[in-house]
Amino acid sequence: MLTENIVRSMALLWQEIVVAILIIVLLLVQIVVKNHERILLKIALAGLTTLLLGQCFLAVETTASFFFSMAVESPLVRQFGMLLTSGVLLTILLGVVFPAAPVRSEYYVLLCGVLLGLLLLARAQHFALLLIALETVSICSYGLVFFTADKQAIEAGVKYVLFGIFSSALMLYGISLWWNVSGSLNGLQHVPEGIPAWSIELIFLLILTGLLFKTSAVPFHIWTPDVLQGAHLPVAAFLTVVPKVGALAAIAILYQPQMDNVLGVSALATLLLGTLTAIWQTNMRRLMAYSAIAQAGFLLAAIIAQNTEALIYYLWAYLLMNFLAFAVMAWKERQTNSQQIKTFAGTGLAVPLAGIAMLVAMAGFIGLPPTAGFAAKLVVFSALWQKWQQTQAPLLLFLFVLGFVATVVSVYFYLQVPFQMFFRKGMRVRQLSVLQQIWLLLLSLAIIGLLLFNL
Repeated sequence: MLTENIVRSMALLWQEIVVAILIIVLLLVQIVVKNHERILLKIALAGLTTLLLGQCFLAVETTASFFFSMAVESPLVRQFGMLLTSGVLLTILLGVVFPAAPVRSEYYVLLCGVLLGLLLLARAQHFALLLIALETVSICSYGLVFFTADKQAIEAGVKYVLFGIFSSALMLYGISLWWNVSGSLNGLQHVPEGIPAWSIELIFLLILTGLLFKTSAVPFHIWTPDVLQGAHLPVAAFLTVVPKVGALAAIAILYQPQMDNVLGVSALATLLLGTLTAIWQTNMRRLMAYSAIAQAGFLLAAIIAQNTEALIYYLWAYLLMNFLAFAVMAWKERQTNSQQIKTFAGTGLAVPLAGIAMLVAMAGFIGLPPTAGFAAKLVVFSALWQKWQQTQAPLLLFLFVLGFVATVVSVYFYLQVPFQMFFRKGMRVRQLSVLQQIWLLLLSLAIIGLLLFNL
């Protein structure tokens, strides 16, 4: 029986096994082969592409627990896996098409290490596996932030490590309290009776701390602006969206109705703070950081509305829009060596494709048609409204209204970037290469095409 359980579990963990083998191969190539940077890139791309194809074509039709009920396999988990693999692939390709700094060989190993942790995190339903996965993600993420080793990156990395340790400690304390009141570490399925509601909500808040930290949700968002400003640009693009996918998958698996107040208050505060603070930003990376915080509020709203289809669709749209915006930023930063929004002046007139691509990304963040961002926010608002009609919970109505107000306010700070690009004069800029043009064109079309797919 034990052997059968292990064999069955290993078969269902094939995605994680593929990534683990890829990491071992990358490490061996570093040791054996000289001048291995290009070889490592090709191996990483080939391995991740193979994994993504497997995720696409090996269908999962049922939900099953395995590995002694510590992990779960389901169509939803497979969707999260595809998002995570796509995010890592886009991160690597972003660094190739829009080179920002020399890439050392450890870069690919660390990215694959984060992916391994996130794949486990997206299927964990036991706290032991959840903690192992979360710390794997954290340790590799710390290495990615320190990657460039300049003063700004080191400062950002230290802040990221300190806040990460603090959130992990709070999460571990919450899990210990849950063990004390329930006698189980196998998720949150059985909420004990006779415990005051406020005590259960406090325990849930502590348990969710580590996951909300990865999601950049208030009050665990403080690291986000400094880390995104100081990190290697592809790493900054990666951290804004990919760890969110794994963390939100874990929250969706752990979700219980008693979490609504904790998640609802966090979502409200996240929407409010992210939107209002973004208004005053003049640094493009910090603007994207507060955008990431605000977007986390909408993603949490989808979980509260218990609509996983809305959550998955929003994440696909956000992933594409995020990497499109960061691509234009990488192209511009390399020319000006500046992160200021004003350096985009005149770029849209000099290089129309770059201006149109940024306009598509910013319109998507706002939620304007004809981008997938429009459909993404529409399905989240629809899910919130439907659940409010069923439950009449005031928190859902507050989320709906504040989300709408935040969307209207966001028009100002998102459109200031295309405004600078098309309506302000600037310096002469270098033209896009053929590969860069293909990247911007494909992602722009994908964002528009994803809207048509939803319709």
